[in-house]
Amino acid sequence: MKLSVVRFVFSLVLALAPILSYGKKNGERVLEVFELNNRKGLKDDQGKILIPAKYEDIGWSNGGVDPLSSTIGYKSNGFWGLSSLNDQQITKAVYRDLSPMSNGFLKASRTDSFEHFLYFGVLDTKGTALVGFQYYDIISSGDNYIASRYENQKISYGLISGVEATLIPFQFKAIKDAGNGIYQAVDARDKLSVWTVGGLKLPVENLDSMFRVNSNLLIISKEGKLGAMRNDGSIILEPFYKEIVPENDSVLRLTTYPSWHLTDGKNKRLKTFSFDDIETIGPSLYRVQTYQGEAIINISGEQLSNKSNWSVVRTDENFVVSKEQNKFRVYNKSGEPFLEQYYDSLYFDGKYFYTQILKNDKELWDVYNTYGRRVTRHSYDQIKPEGSKLIMARRDAYWGFLDFNGGIVIDHKFERAHSFVEGMSAVEYVGKWGVIDINGDWVLEPKHDYCEVINEAVILIKNGESTDLVTPGRGWLHTSSHSIYANKSWLIEETESGNFGLLTSKGQKVTAPEFNEVMIPDMDSVVFLRQGDYWWSYGKDGNKISDGTSKYQGVSGLSEAFFGIVKDDKFGFVDLDNKLRIANRYDSAAFFQEGMAAIKLRGHWGFIDKIERLVVQPIYDSVTPFSNGISVVSRNGKSGIIDRSGDEVVGLDFDEIKSVDKNTYILRQGNQYGFYHRKSAYVMLPRFNQLELLPNGLFVVEKRGQKGLINEKGVDVIPSVYDDIHYDLYNAFYLCKEEGKTETFLVR
Repeated sequence: MKLSVVRFVFSLVLALAPILSYGKKNGERVLEVFELNNRKGLKDDQGKILIPAKYEDIGWSNGGVDPLSSTIGYKSNGFWGLSSLNDQQITKAVYRDLSPMSNGFLKASRTDSFEHFLYFGVLDTKGTALVGFQYYDIISSGDNYIASRYENQKISYGLISGVEATLIPFQFKAIKDAGNGIYQAVDARDKLSVWTVGGLKLPVENLDSMFRVNSNLLIISKEGKLGAMRNDGSIILEPFYKEIVPENDSVLRLTTYPSWHLTDGKNKRLKTFSFDDIETIGPSLYRVQTYQGEAIINISGEQLSNKSNWSVVRTDENFVVSKEQNKFRVYNKSGEPFLEQYYDSLYFDGKYFYTQILKNDKELWDVYNTYGRRVTRHSYDQIKPEGSKLIMARRDAYWGFLDFNGGIVIDHKFERAHSFVEGMSAVEYVGKWGVIDINGDWVLEPKHDYCEVINEAVILIKNGESTDLVTPGRGWLHTSSHSIYANKSWLIEETESGNFGLLTSKGQKVTAPEFNEVMIPDMDSVVFLRQGDYWWSYGKDGNKISDGTSKYQGVSGLSEAFFGIVKDDKFGFVDLDNKLRIANRYDSAAFFQEGMAAIKLRGHWGFIDKIERLVVQPIYDSVTPFSNGISVVSRNGKSGIIDRSGDEVVGLDFDEIKSVDKNTYILRQGNQYGFYHRKSAYVMLPRFNQLELLPNGLFVVEKRGQKGLINEKGVDVIPSVYDDIHYDLYNAFYLCKEEGKTETFLVR
């Protein structure tokens, strides 16, 4: 402990303490600290002066004033000494600290010969040193002392006797008196071992915590589970329980964790875990929840990590990235720290770790590989991964590019830089923009106001009000005074007045910017342009599909070679040659799908085919597009399923039908659920309170609060006897939960 720190803390205590002018009893006498001429002394209740007012302070360095065995501390020239109550100096004022301990002795401190550090020892009331001045701190514990040493910039704790015999070695982060002759010692992993007052280590290790119930009973915690032991270290209850509540000195109320049975697809139990919750996070890896927080275990139940106040942010087969009190850390599969430091930000792309720490408000970025080797040779202000070849890094305000050995491929000389696109990056150099390749050679010299690589065939250049599109090595493509930007597979030219033009992704001009609206459907294979009430459409290569000879109120996307159109407030379809194939006679219409389009007439829906045959009469309130030959339909508040002929596959008897994959439809009737399986043509009528389709095609079902597993034909795979079931996607197992139980236990 540095002396300057001690002085500051001590002066702060003095500044906050009131003037000591109150009485304390000593036998039949009441003693009072008094002050005269900024000096302090001691007198009794008769006014007799016992110690004249000649000291800076009277009492103890911790602020107390109670005498100890007819002695009291005094302060002179900034140091403390010991005096009798009749003004006989027992020691000189040579101590930085002097205060009573609970065992009737005095804790005192002195500086080393260089006055850099304080060392603590123990005095008796005669001023004799009982424990030498060699400890960083010391606390009385019965007849012994919990002491600490400061060596190699590290504080370690041990237990010593009154004659300085070492009872517990000085190798712990902390030692605590657990009462009744028992001590708990905390190691570097924050795990506890248990020792007797005589220095005997008891046969219980790697505990997380412990607390005393009575003189011979302690509750212990290990890996998030509670147990009980006697004072001699003998185990009464192995650490297994979620909660242990003492009813009295001889009765404990025990609550177990829920049991999670790891079960295969044949209902065979492979392993049982006991935790509040469990979640699969990777091959043979699980995240579990206990009263302490989260932990990671493997499929054998071995705990790889155990942290409170942390969360897992990423896992793979080899690593776990955790967030602990807003700091990130990386652990290996064994739960050991892989990268030693905690980071303020961390990104893992499966091959490299990109780490950032804040130091003096400055970001320091580095890159590590999966062997734990630091790739970067310097820390950088900012780092951006550039795929599999390069790392974009900024140092001293300039961007450059590194390889994954940390070598500089392209010097740090750019004020700004974009990510590489098809082997090219737009960069700003000495205030002007150009384009470089992955070797740092100029593809486009830096003499422009702005550059942007659109794709391998097009680079956008801005100079003043002019925007140019050029192709690498082949020259000019297009010039405009308007804004140009990419939208899906197209380039859009937009004027200040809000008109639009069209270019292909290769920069070839398709139309002038004279259209009021541009619409690109999600399918991206066609683009629509509107001018007034007239629409044009173009294919991906820029070829015109339909011109604006027809006046439409609106158009919809291309599906199965037909466009949906709205004309005279009615819906119809045209083909790729803009010929009317389905007359605009319908109130509404949807895309063609599987050769059928849903149409609405007189408020009801049906289906037509591509030659406008009315395949399914418009008798339904709602329909879904055909998928795998079936459609969900509803009428009068009830839903069913029809095939392409309009025949009912599932009758209109259900409140709701929802498609969850290409084969499965969930059927709801009130609060009961069933399903229809298209491939097996099986209908499970609603009889479950809950029903969930798993990725493997089986169903978790719940009835009267109990869950089980059935297949697509309704046959039990796992009986409905569990409180919950989780699917282990990575390992193709099931985690079946049984709630914990509560019982009483008689301690003998």
